[in-house]
Amino acid sequence: MQLVKGINYLLRGVGLATKPRIRRFVILPLIVNILLFSVAIYYSWIKFSELTMWLNNWLPAWLEWLYWLLIPLFVALVGLVIFMTFALVANIISAPFNGLLSEAVESYLTGEALPKDDAPWYSIFTEIVKSIGLSIARLSYYAMWALILLIITAIPAVNLIAPILWFLFAAWMLCVDYSSVPMDNHKIKNKTQRKLLGKKRGLSFGFGSATVGGTMIPIVNFVIMPIAVIGATIMWVEQFKKIATKPVEAAQREH
Repeated sequence: MQLVKGINYLLRGVGLATKPRIRRFVILPLIVNILLFSVAIYYSWIKFSELTMWLNNWLPAWLEWLYWLLIPLFVALVGLVIFMTFALVANIISAPFNGLLSEAVESYLTGEALPKDDAPWYSIFTEIVKSIGLSIARLSYYAMWALILLIITAIPAVNLIAPILWFLFAAWMLCVDYSSVPMDNHKIKNKTQRKLLGKKRGLSFGFGSATVGGTMIPIVNFVIMPIAVIGATIMWVEQFKKIATKPVEAAQREH
């Protein structure tokens, strides 16, 4: 089943993270993730009482009996949005380091080094800026869907399904975000990346759902980013790389 296979790719990332050739590339993304998720946990803690008070005031008097039914959904939704936001920020900051980690993983799996541009040393800075720029560009796509979900969340009765929709959105978003790391290494455009992942939605949602779950679990959320990058790279090599390179190979044969 594709959903289970997608979950398994994240789990395989755990085993590969400890390999000597990979381990040293895990350190910097790990430090960034620990720092940002520590802030996210602290922020969630201090804002919890304010948010629950807001929910209580927001409910009309005749629906006060729903408070204790809605509070678990509300807490899950707020936690999901907060951790999802911090995961995006962590990925943007760590984009250059994640690229190196993904490159090392792909080289380990295939036994081949990724082709390098014959460029001067100072081009490294350009690549870092470009990498961060690509991550920020993806935010417009996420923001569009987040706006739609916020509107749904504000509609009484309909908003009961909001936590489910937010979870599905988070699963797709994190799958796209982490899968973009190996795809960016191969100069694949954002729109093409989403099309590739859409061809195997069960696989993509399985991987994304497992990543969201890991993001919400204490301690695990500190290490989820480098593990997800590794898992996404394994998935890229085994599931998407051949699909992505077919048009290029076809063009080369024509010439």
